[in-house]
Amino acid sequence: MNKNKYKIILPVEVKNRELISRLLLGLNLLTRLDCEIIIGSQRDLGNYYQNMKNCLYLDKSISAKKFDFIKQISKNNDYFSLDEEGSYCWFEDMTFRLRFSKKLLALVDKILLWGKTDEFLLKKKKLLNNKKFLVFGNPKFELLKKPFNIFYEKEKKFLTKKYGKYILCVSSFVLYCDGIRDPEASKNFIKKDYLKAKTDKRKYEKFIKDKRSYENYLYFIDRCKNLATSNPDKIVIFRPHPFQDINLVKKRFLKKPKNLKIIYNNELTPWIMGCDFYVHAGCTSVIEAYFLKKKILNFTKKQFLKRHFIFEKISKQLLKSKNIKLTNNVGKIRIIDKKFFSEMIFNYDNYDNYDQLIKVIKKNFHKKSLFFKDNLFLRYSKSWILKIKKFNQRSYFTKKYLDQKLKIIKFSEIKSKVNLFENIKKDKNFFRVEQFDNNLFKISRSNSN
Repeated sequence: MNKNKYKIILPVEVKNRELISRLLLGLNLLTRLDCEIIIGSQRDLGNYYQNMKNCLYLDKSISAKKFDFIKQISKNNDYFSLDEEGSYCWFEDMTFRLRFSKKLLALVDKILLWGKTDEFLLKKKKLLNNKKFLVFGNPKFELLKKPFNIFYEKEKKFLTKKYGKYILCVSSFVLYCDGIRDPEASKNFIKKDYLKAKTDKRKYEKFIKDKRSYENYLYFIDRCKNLATSNPDKIVIFRPHPFQDINLVKKRFLKKPKNLKIIYNNELTPWIMGCDFYVHAGCTSVIEAYFLKKKILNFTKKQFLKRHFIFEKISKQLLKSKNIKLTNNVGKIRIIDKKFFSEMIFNYDNYDNYDQLIKVIKKNFHKKSLFFKDNLFLRYSKSWILKIKKFNQRSYFTKKYLDQKLKIIKFSEIKSKVNLFENIKKDKNFFRVEQFDNNLFKISRSNSN
């Protein structure tokens, strides 16, 4: 690593959700700053945390659980966060409290918000500090527009050629809905490691005992099957949530129509780009479908989560008719409150906020950044300590669960996407990409020393 270059660290936890948008963020920063970008697996970065100094660690979310980690990182580095799981406005109150506390915010340099609605919410919760927060948006929405939609164009064309004008049904169900984690192990882990207050533990117990999510899941499956039966001329793709066990999901579809296929493959965005109809039951990815002006169906039987009511502004529930024959008018986007969405997602219409972020970064810009691996003894001793700590959590942190998040990132994946960005910018050999560890990559300017 070049000790004379400021290093921006971009950890990736869930590859199919975060990799491309985080890479786009990093490349845009690299065009404007004299720095190096380190991007890759959050887990594999673990061997470097002790030896980071004067870097910018741009995390994919904050939480009370990460307090000790953030304290360690922020001691010698700048700590920023851009939440990849969604706008805070659709988080349930308990989830929001697990993200924020005044004690935690004292350690954080900057949190990048998706939109003004997040700012309003933080003000209401008496947590807003203009020095800590920046309304930024999220690069994932830039990937839906020209010229950056080229990142998904090849896969989108493959999908439309293979499946025609297909219907995409997106599952957003996890807990007690065919998840890859043991429900009891998951419950005990969250209560022990995330919930400290007795009131929060009671509320969580009440939440997981609520049968409405499971009822909505069964209803959603039933309606998707009916949709396939009613429209035999169309391919219906049912896409499980990334943390659902696809084999368990398939068992729910015994005697399914031949035109219904259950597939979990790669990132969701090109699937949304290529579909004719987008079907959901409160999934946050409906925002992307709305951006892309897709015909949207909502099969939410019981509304009780915050996001159910927010997303009703996009797509009303279709509960009266059991068998729906699709036409161009069915699912057509109604008149939408554009002000609402432009406040929720900063880059809903335009996106020119990198200059604001650059100003913030430059305030603490360091000329000499240290970033290197622990020695072998420390690395393996930490590895064994970690294994001992997680022994009783093995039902939660299963290999299947971890692999579903991120199994491998190939050099060719990073290189091909960097080349696409170079083509968009019309500047050949603009970046140098190097793989320096398992699932970890350094990207630098090719004209830098």
